[in-house]
Amino acid sequence: MTTSTKPAPADTETAKPADLTPGAYVIVSGLGLMQVTGPQPYNGKPGVKFSSSRTGTGFLIDLESAKDPKEVRALISRREAQRRLALLEDTTPVTDTRSGKARYVEHRRTMARGTDLEKLALLRTEYASTFAAGRSHYIYFLEEAVLPELAHVLETDPEQLAQKLHAIHAVRGTYASTAAPRPREPEQVPPDDPWGIKGHAYVGTFTLEGDSLVAGDPIYVTTKHDEAPQEVSKNVHIPATAGRWLCYLELDPKNPSDVTMSFIAIHESARNQFDGARRGAESVAKLWVDSGWMSVIDATIRDNPAYDDARLFGADDFGIINGRGCLVTSGAGDGTYTTRVVSRDGKAIYIHVDFTGKSRDFLKDARAKLKL
Repeated sequence: MTTSTKPAPADTETAKPADLTPGAYVIVSGLGLMQVTGPQPYNGKPGVKFSSSRTGTGFLIDLESAKDPKEVRALISRREAQRRLALLEDTTPVTDTRSGKARYVEHRRTMARGTDLEKLALLRTEYASTFAAGRSHYIYFLEEAVLPELAHVLETDPEQLAQKLHAIHAVRGTYASTAAPRPREPEQVPPDDPWGIKGHAYVGTFTLEGDSLVAGDPIYVTTKHDEAPQEVSKNVHIPATAGRWLCYLELDPKNPSDVTMSFIAIHESARNQFDGARRGAESVAKLWVDSGWMSVIDATIRDNPAYDDARLFGADDFGIINGRGCLVTSGAGDGTYTTRVVSRDGKAIYIHVDFTGKSRDFLKDARAKLKL
């Protein structure tokens, strides 16, 4: 099996503090090329505001953080920009025969956590692929992260730069007329629902080996994001019954393929309580979601980096986090979602995350609440 990217090229320049003079262009971590708008208070302290002329995105940060080149840095030199452009123009073929899942995880990991040069290396790999550009959005998002700075430093337009690179790789890369379609992958067969719960989609099972579960946006289930109980929390720690747990999505009866009403995790010993459990469930938290995903995981593995790719970048093909948790899309996307629990002897056997704003009487107007 051919792997994907080569190691990222060495950095020839050390990141430098940015010029924070209004009008100056800088690189903001996670946002890319932005222009300094000017000073503006931030949480009662001096701050700096930035904006993107291309997207209209605004960003405000405290002054001390803005002085840290890990957060806001100066643009690279023209010489470094020319070096990076030459790397992107390299047409040495790359044949990557890994599964779509492996490539998807690599792309999400690189976009979320990769350095500038790791993103550049992955973009070059996509350009030089011997397979046709079947997932052009991979290239699009990498270009959005890499090309604006190069174009600005080299005094050209990002779209023109992208077109130039596409033309270069139209000779024998992913844009070439001779590029072969990627081989069709075996169709993934979803797991059979062992309980056959009507109106629900079965996600899969996981095992709780510890004595508690943590529910929340998968970004926020680690100990780093634990906080005192408050009206809206990033995660909630739930004492729970060890053993096998089953995960379900409750579907909109009017359009089962369109709307997810809620997420349910239930211990295998509570099968007979499935239908009526929600009526006796007690609220334990309102959970804040801003990645569009919700998860429930074994607390003993939440800080284990061996589970990071599954937790943060896709779980398995159907939502199970390496057998130790479950990950699903959060219904209406970002928002705050009430989480309720049914316990036996002080240990949870049923967890319900409501994506509509009510518990049981939401079916009539759920679609309106989801703004669909």
